[in-house]
Amino acid sequence: MADPSEPEAQKEFQRRLNELGEKLDEARRSDPQDRAAQQSGSGFGIAMRMGSEFVVAVLIGGAIGWYLDAWMGSTPFMLFIFILFGFAAGTLNIIRAGKRLNMTKDPNRPDKAKE
Repeated sequence: MADPSEPEAQKEFQRRLNELGEKLDEARRSDPQDRAAQQSGSGFGIAMRMGSEFVVAVLIGGAIGWYLDAWMGSTPFMLFIFILFGFAAGTLNIIRAGKRLNMTKDPNRPDKAKE
């Protein structure tokens, strides 16, 4: 046996659902700009972070190469190879950080329309 107030309850539920959907849409529209403003630091801070990531990657590669050279007795060979690996890893880190920075700074990027 159906409850006589069931259509009214469904209408109320649908109204509340629509309100929630509107609030979520509003939050999604304003979120990228707010998030970019909160996450972005000064240009100097970003440059220091990228530079330090690059230097650390090269130093770690050099340390691994030096250790392997000392262990295997192949004096400058491993040091040279792992410094190159560190250089490549540092370069990739900078590229990835730059891409992430561009994604947070540009709220109108093409892939944003899919969300």
